[in-house]
Amino acid sequence: MKIVVFGDIHGRLEWYDVVQQENPDLTIFLGDYVSTHEGISADQQCGNLEDILNFKQEYPDKVILLRGNHDMQHLGYSWAECSGLNRVVQDWMMTIKDRFLEMTQWVHVQDSIVFSHAGISKVWMQNVGLDNVEDINTLEPSEKFGFWPCKLSD
Repeated sequence: MKIVVFGDIHGRLEWYDVVQQENPDLTIFLGDYVSTHEGISADQQCGNLEDILNFKQEYPDKVILLRGNHDMQHLGYSWAECSGLNRVVQDWMMTIKDRFLEMTQWVHVQDSIVFSHAGISKVWMQNVGLDNVEDINTLEPSEKFGFWPCKLSD
């Protein structure tokens, strides 16, 4: 099985050419479809995400869309605050929030390989009360997915 994996698209368009060239059996996007420091316009970020969602809709069994922290930030989740917030992108993403959440997931497991936007630890799994990695996808967006640096004790 040929798998193509894209991490942190951030509005870039190159994914389409790679998919056309490689013709993979499965395409996995690791999240962060929006938010950029490269001067990519809000229109391009929104249009690109719309194209990716349409790609998933057209090939539901061949395309996996994961959620990234920048995406969740633009959906208004304060626990996902990070750099690169664009109010135009955020306003647009709020109009597609339900569609985005329905078409995306937190993790994907393929042949014992776990794909996620960020790491998954045994401690985190215990803290959220899960035993199976795939059960992460049953969780609603919440602060459980936020990154909160902790103070290390002396």
